Amino acid sequence: MKLLKLLIFLLVTPPLLSQNNNIIYDVNKNEFIDAIEKLKEGTTGKIIVKNFNPFMYNAKVEKNVFDNSSKVVPFLTSIPSRFFGISVGSLDDFKNKRKGYEAIENIAYDNFIKLYKKHIKIYLTIKQKTLDCNTLDRLLKEIDPTESLIDLFFNIQEKLTNINSKDIVNLDVLVKNVRAYLKANKNCETILGSYTVAGEKTSIQLNLTVREEAKGFETPLTDIIDEKVIITKGKKKIRFSSGIMLTKNVKPDYFTKITNDGTYQIIKEQSGNYSPGLSLLLHYEISDELYLNIGGGMSIETVPHFLIGGSYKILKTNLFLNAGYGWAYTNTLSDKFSLEETYITEPTIKTKKVLNKDFWFGISYQL
Repeated sequence: MKLLKLLIFLLVTPPLLSQNNNIIYDVNKNEFIDAIEKLKEGTTGKIIVKNFNPFMYNAKVEKNVFDNSSKVVPFLTSIPSRFFGISVGSLDDFKNKRKGYEAIENIAYDNFIKLYKKHIKIYLTIKQKTLDCNTLDRLLKEIDPTESLIDLFFNIQEKLTNINSKDIVNLDVLVKNVRAYLKANKNCETILGSYTVAGEKTSIQLNLTVREEAKGFETPLTDIIDEKVIITKGKKKIRFSSGIMLTKNVKPDYFTKITNDGTYQIIKEQSGNYSPGLSLLLHYEISDELYLNIGGGMSIETVPHFLIGGSYKILKTNLFLNAGYGWAYTNTLSDKFSLEETYITEPTIKTKKVLNKDFWFGISYQL
């Protein structure tokens, strides 16, 4: 019985695992990393962005705006510009050059500086295009959640003249927001919304725009725009196109010519094998890029054509390559005349129209 249950589990589990229809954009790689291209109509899934930095970017998917404030307070604009270029080394200089701090209790001061450095490291880490969750997680583990940078600051505030309480509050809140964000978004993945496959294709536009408060950094960040198109599987498409066709010359002129012996011969004009024209086609999809076509055309000779054949749609364009057979009324000599005969007197040429089938080809653009 256990063996039977195991076999059933192995048979059922793979299909279940393969039903993950989430689309994932990796900011670090600047591309969608899922393998989804085609899904059945009505299929639903999540829109996930990996390594997304909500402290530097706003996110928008189609018409649905992802509001980061629902999970974390956005990066605070009030952090002064002098923080933007601060380095951990500069804190050592600040400590070594301090004056008038001899009366400060060394333990309180050292505790503040150590915690301050840890907060600054986190701040510098999030000033990037992508969110380095592993590094942030490691840095956060170095900070005891019960420790308060604000409390330590107020213990020695009167002695610190070049750091104000507003800066410290902003830095403290920022670190708390980073901790809350990582806790709410496992594996550095953020769910921006969901989608449902409908129609012939579903287009998902991802817009990551730099926050105003992050535009003044010494290393400018740039907006990220990308698109994911999911083709609806199993749904046949009908397209219309118009373009240029080449068909057999079906309306030649005939004229008479005097031969060397003084007789007359009927000559057919030599105007080339093919004549250009315009086509209007309906295309019915039979596979990814292959279509059946049917339609009509008008040659430069103003002769209408009935067209049928096949089409190949050039990838990622609206162009079709078309070929097939066409039917049109051909202008031929009347049965009383022949191109092989000669006539003593100049004949009055008469023609007749005969429905003829012949090869055609061309190119057209999707309407």
